[in-house]
Amino acid sequence: MCSDSVLNIYIKLKNDKAYRQIFTVFVWSCFAFLVLGWNLGLGGPTLLDLQIIANCSLEQASLFFTAIASGYMVSSLVIGVTFDRFDKYLHIIFGNVGITIVMAAIPWCKYYELMFTIHVLKGFLCGFSDGVASTLLIHLLGQDCRRYIQILHFFFTIGGMLSPLAAAPFLNQIEGSDRIQNESYNVLFDITTILNNTSHVPTVQSSHDLSILRNTSDNSLTTEVYKPYLISSGLSLLSVVPFALMYFTFDKKLTETKQKKETKEDNNCELPILLRITVLITVALCSSVYTALEDSFASFLATFAVKQYQWDKAVASYATSLYWASFAGGSLIGIFIAPLFDLSKFLTFYSLMIVSSFTVLLLTTLYGFDGGIWASAAICGFFMSVFFPLFFAWTEEDFLHVSARVTALIMLSGSSGVIINPIILGKLMEVSPVWFCYILLGESIVLFLLFCVGTLLSKRTKRFRRKSEFEIRVDRNGEIYGNGNIDAKVNKGFEITKF
Repeated sequence: MCSDSVLNIYIKLKNDKAYRQIFTVFVWSCFAFLVLGWNLGLGGPTLLDLQIIANCSLEQASLFFTAIASGYMVSSLVIGVTFDRFDKYLHIIFGNVGITIVMAAIPWCKYYELMFTIHVLKGFLCGFSDGVASTLLIHLLGQDCRRYIQILHFFFTIGGMLSPLAAAPFLNQIEGSDRIQNESYNVLFDITTILNNTSHVPTVQSSHDLSILRNTSDNSLTTEVYKPYLISSGLSLLSVVPFALMYFTFDKKLTETKQKKETKEDNNCELPILLRITVLITVALCSSVYTALEDSFASFLATFAVKQYQWDKAVASYATSLYWASFAGGSLIGIFIAPLFDLSKFLTFYSLMIVSSFTVLLLTTLYGFDGGIWASAAICGFFMSVFFPLFFAWTEEDFLHVSARVTALIMLSGSSGVIINPIILGKLMEVSPVWFCYILLGESIVLFLLFCVGTLLSKRTKRFRRKSEFEIRVDRNGEIYGNGNIDAKVNKGFEITKF
């Protein structure tokens, strides 16, 4: 089966110029998604260092993720308007050039307002590249998109796995084992120094008092986090080159013809308006809850480990990398096993496993066992891995065509969930880090219930489509045709049945 598929791809590459162009777009999109995963995966492990740079509290720093989500939301609206009006390669070039500049600038934003604004730009540009590349491949590949989209997001997880490892050596580290940690700013003091200078111990009353700490413990507040961000900027610049070459050298008429054919075929079967609205609401809610879960877990896992168990930030960063490594492994395995199952049931089962993962994390946290972080990172990463790529395929195969507008809806609803979660988590984790477990467990249960509803809707839409496929139409001249296929005549001896 696998060898036949590889041989088929080889034959297409050899004989079909349009397919060669599509395959080239796919290969370089994989690299672009690896860089995208790297850029977004850098945020969680470096959050506490960015907090130091921006001179703010954890609650304020958590809003950087809200800023990214806000940017993603705006980008989804822009894509819905511009995707069919401007060149697709220019879209990707614009996004990646912008990311190059933004990633280089982030570590130098010493004012909180500026740091927040540049994270909005980061979210907009990452979302822009993400949405355009995904929608372009779905348009080019049509019903064959499932496996390709999974491979695309597999490379995204590879980038997300590697960036925390690259960042770990450059994070703010404190020497010595006897330490006291300030809850709001993660500023650590040597106990012996405090005991010898009791009358001069600095205290933090507000964010303005952080300047006092800079004078008393300057070594604790130094960070070299700009280095991994410069690496990220260089990779983003590198991803611009192949799309610039494709823009100037590719024959775009070949792929435009294929897109028009796909659009005609996809318009054959329209769902009833009430069913269509119900499907869109369910899809939007699933996207919102899932992306909130995935983004919050990856972004706040390191912070949770540092706050709850006083882990070193480098070790907490390795837990994030374990999550991404498990995510990558799950993505790779999902490429081969997902086609064997009904997508609705497959995603529902995986959402149930996510519920079990967060249950493990909550129970181990309540009993003070920090090994639950490693177990949860591995389990959660594996079962979260297939959702986003299969989410597009699930919508395309079971409900309706994933057009630029549907992609915009999915990204818009996903961004709304990511906007809300960091605000809630940042506020509650200041009170107690255990709220991290409570919030994510509750949201995972909601996700499971939504996919149960989606499974029921899928059965209904499939029944409707089967009826539509067997409808027979007669034109003005008495010619009999199959529904939605004017080019293929149906044997006139068939009995005409109305549904």
